[in-house]
Amino acid sequence: MPDAGLTILLVEGKPDHAKRIERHLVHEGGESVEVVIRDCLSAALVRLGVGGVDAVLANLRMSDADGFEVVSQLAAKAPSTPIIALSSRDEPDLMIGAMKAGAQDFLCKTKLSGEIMLRAVRLAVERSKAASRVQNTDHALVESEARIHAIINSALDCIITMDSNGKIVQFNPAAEQT
Repeated sequence: MPDAGLTILLVEGKPDHAKRIERHLVHEGGESVEVVIRDCLSAALVRLGVGGVDAVLANLRMSDADGFEVVSQLAAKAPSTPIIALSSRDEPDLMIGAMKAGAQDFLCKTKLSGEIMLRAVRLAVERSKAASRVQNTDHALVESEARIHAIINSALDCIITMDSNGKIVQFNPAAEQT
C-alpha cells in the first residue's frame, strides 16, 4: 500500500548510516516516501519548526545532544509528530527510557530493514492520527455537555432527571424553586 506523500525526518549524525537508512526507506516505500536528513539535533529542531513532517526517526546519540534529551527536545518541538528512537544498542532500559521521553517506538540500528522501519513509521503515524481523533471527539463531547448543562440551567420549566431506579440524579434551578 503506497503512502501518500510520507515525509520522514531522519536525525542521524553518521552520514554513512543516514544514507543506508534513507536507501532502505526509499527502496521499501518507493517515490511516495521522502526522507529529510539532518545531522544534528539543532538542525532537526529547525526543520521540525517548518512543519510537514509525518514522523521522525532519531538516533539517540547526536553531536549536540545525547540520550533521551534528543527525544524529549524533539517531542517538545512537535508534540503531535511521532518519534521513533534509533540506537545501536538493543537494551531494555534504553528502550523504556526513550519511550518515557516521548518516543512512540524504538528500533535497534543493527537489526534494521526498510520493511521494519517503514512499518514502524506507518504504525506511529496511524497511532498519532487516532490519538488526535480521540482528542477531538473528547473536546466535542465536553462542549456538548456544557451546552446541554447551560440549556437545562437556564430553562424556565422544571427539569428533573432520574436514573433507571427512579433516583433523582439531576435537577435544574426552576425545579429547585418549585
